[in-house]
Amino acid sequence: MNNRRQFTRLNKSLVLKYQVIYSSSPEINLQKGEGSAHSINLSEGGLLFTTQNKIPPKSFIEVQLILPNHNTPIYLKGEILRSDFTDNLYETALEFEYKLPQDSQILKQFVQSNETQ
Repeated sequence: MNNRRQFTRLNKSLVLKYQVIYSSSPEINLQKGEGSAHSINLSEGGLLFTTQNKIPPKSFIEVQLILPNHNTPIYLKGEILRSDFTDNLYETALEFEYKLPQDSQILKQFVQSNETQ
């Protein structure tokens, strides 16, 4: 079987905040398009997380993520690929489109240092 993932996924539950930047879907009110969530897994290229509200595919969001042992949050922007209802929550997949270079480096180091534990 061919593994199509470009980046290693780290199964890690982290608290994050998100803000919808753009959505063409009438399902979402941008004023209510923010909230807290928990990650299921993350990589340098994306994030899988759970939310209480559906974020429609093709929406663009900004995520604020505070990693353990880091005082300042990192900010990641990307496109929602899917948001599926399961176990009373929406399991939402985000592909990163934009990361500041320093945030990208912090995320890379975090994933690499935790995948060996």
